[in-house]
Amino acid sequence: MINGAVMPESKKGNKIRKPFYRHLYVQVLFGVVLGIDKFMSECRALTNFIGNGVACVMVSRWEGELDRAALKAGLHDMTALPAE
Repeated sequence: MINGAVMPESKKGNKIRKPFYRHLYVQVLFGVVLGIDKFMSECRALTNFIGNGVACVMVSRWEGELDRAALKAGLHDMTALPAE
């Protein structure tokens, strides 16, 4: 006779197995996290690139070595950059 306070035993242990959809739920969440991580990695790289460019301009301005005419020409017309 099964009492309400006694958990029935399964063949593989003393607890009843969890439904299969919980494992599917975890797999779907894991896939979503991996997909978001790929996108966020690209965003971090772009943010780092822009931050490094802004830092270079700010440090050169702080040091007094910023050539504003060359910077303006380079930002407005990409073909006007001097050839090295």
